Amino acid sequence: MAGKNTMRNKLAAAAVFAFALCPVNAVCQTGLAGTVLSGGDDLLSAQPIAKVPAPRATAEIIINATEMGVGGFHRYDNKAHDYGKNNAQSAHIPPDHAESGELAKAYIQKDGSVKIGFSPIVQKGQHPVVVDQGKGVVSVQFESLEELLKTIVAVAKQKQAKIAVFNINAHGAPGMIAVPQKSGNRFPKEKTDEANYKDYYSTYFGKERIFELREGSKHPEYGLRHIWYPSNLQTWREVISEIPDIKSYFTEDAQIHFLACLVGLGPLGKDFTENVAALLLDGDKAAVQTSTAFGAVDWSMPEGMGFWDYQNDEQLKHDQEVYPVHREDRETRQKAAIRLAYKKDGKWTSVLVGNQDFMTTGRKPLDPGNNIVPEPQ
Repeated sequence: MAGKNTMRNKLAAAAVFAFALCPVNAVCQTGLAGTVLSGGDDLLSAQPIAKVPAPRATAEIIINATEMGVGGFHRYDNKAHDYGKNNAQSAHIPPDHAESGELAKAYIQKDGSVKIGFSPIVQKGQHPVVVDQGKGVVSVQFESLEELLKTIVAVAKQKQAKIAVFNINAHGAPGMIAVPQKSGNRFPKEKTDEANYKDYYSTYFGKERIFELREGSKHPEYGLRHIWYPSNLQTWREVISEIPDIKSYFTEDAQIHFLACLVGLGPLGKDFTENVAALLLDGDKAAVQTSTAFGAVDWSMPEGMGFWDYQNDEQLKHDQEVYPVHREDRETRQKAAIRLAYKKDGKWTSVLVGNQDFMTTGRKPLDPGNNIVPEPQ
């Protein structure tokens, strides 16, 4: 899922080496897809989120956030293979684009309140797009890290609820997700849904690139050299400095899942996962999960994000031959280790939980059990 685009490099690679992948000026839709509130510049130009009080209500919400390019892949993939309502990937399908006509709009005001209009579709290129799926589930299609974090705060305030689960589906690399810090800085610019779909299924990363990623996970400067616009730990710190009370919008046992390739790999991944947890969460039962392998999120993975990685030359050759033809993540998926960040004695730390089939996206915490494995050397 990524870069030159390879299977799991889909979510990682496109971010690395050949990445291809408002306002809260929004539209609102009711129907099978839920209620759509989409975004725009109003949100980012509003008064500092820090001045908006956190919700006092005890209601809880799940937010499924998807980078726009990855969302385009899901939209196209769903048309090739109907995801169905019980597929975890369904949460990441954006509404269809508008072809013509005026769209009623909803606006997220500077005080965080929302005025809603109605429309079955969203304007092409519009972002963020916020879809109320009902039953405490909200989907967000986003372009930048700033847009994402300010949008989830606005949603929590508007819903008078706290965030219990935060799923982030994006391209990734060790210690970062591949989105720009601010909107308007995407490079390359927006691709078509079909292009994102073909990139995802093109081929696997080659052995050389895979080992370069593994080695790069050990060096702090790696991402700045090899990712077009990384949202690494420093980027997260800068954006969150503008939202100093963001922790108050999460529940005491909030679960954050990075549905992205390789984010938790190596010392870079460890540092990122533990520190992002500390930036966003306060609760002693809260946790953050990141992957140490390439992620797999197509139609064949209804349980959540699966995994893939290089094991040996024979396995890589086989997978490179069948994957672009069969276009099915499940056929070549593997078990992998998930990095789990949690609080111990009041401080954030992490362990690698091995032998995992999927990173699931619900409220249930990951239980390490007897599966804790050592850090790779």
